[in-house]
Amino acid sequence: MSLMVLGVDDRSAPTSVRENLAFPGECRDRALRALKSSFPDVEFVLLSTCNRVEVYVARAPSPPEIVELVSFVAQFHRMPEETVAEHFVVHKEEAAIGHLFRVAVGLESLVQDEDQIRGEVRDAYKAATGQGVVGPILNMTFHRALLAAKRARDETGLGRGSLSVAGIAVDLERARAIVEREAAGCWAAVRHRQAASVLLRQLGDRTEATVRRELDRLFSAQRDLTEPQRAAIAQAMSRFLNQLLRHPRSALPTATDAGGSADSHPVLDAARRVFGLADGRPANHVNPRRAGDRRLAESLV
Repeated sequence: MSLMVLGVDDRSAPTSVRENLAFPGECRDRALRALKSSFPDVEFVLLSTCNRVEVYVARAPSPPEIVELVSFVAQFHRMPEETVAEHFVVHKEEAAIGHLFRVAVGLESLVQDEDQIRGEVRDAYKAATGQGVVGPILNMTFHRALLAAKRARDETGLGRGSLSVAGIAVDLERARAIVEREAAGCWAAVRHRQAASVLLRQLGDRTEATVRRELDRLFSAQRDLTEPQRAAIAQAMSRFLNQLLRHPRSALPTATDAGGSADSHPVLDAARRVFGLADGRPANHVNPRRAGDRRLAESLV
């Protein structure tokens, strides 16, 4: 498990409990800093509105225990843990993503076509980003949730005040379909990222030694490689491993950008073919206005 949300809302807790657990203004920033200090390798976003207080948590392979987070929230607000624990609702993994998307679109609000919640979700995400507690999982998840919310508003009549009950029902059904589809895509992306993360963790400290060993074998077999060519190959391997986790879609196209103009060699040509860069055309992501990309484009033709 890598993603979880726990919190209280108007259905699980009375107004008095929600008010005591809220994170308004500077209080949210202090809480985010405290979370970062207590759980330094975990991603967090705190969403606090008049109807809900939620903590979004992400860490591969798993976030902290629920009891740890409930205890943190209770202690932060100086409330007895036993009086608030029963009100918390937890969503995990795919259900957590679906919940966030429904919240961002407004489907979990008391008034389901309100537009205010999207701004509140955006503000919570920006606040967490500003405190440095957002990483790759929550960054992607919240970014996609906000895009889904915008799409639901653009493609339906939500927030524009439909005059008929039937019209509102149709808009809500269309919004739910958008949420379901976009949340499923986001969950698939999170799972792919988690799989890459697990793979790299399994390699652990062996990764660098393994790459070094294989490069030594390659260089021993290809003694005609020049030092710039060897450096280019080693850098390609390093870039590929680093980008595989952080930017998997662009890892292959950018891995062989050595940032220089190494002379052609069969090994480099083979690597470029593997990475899809040896077809005589620059990769789609290459921007010829950037000097580094221009050198890469020139080296591929």
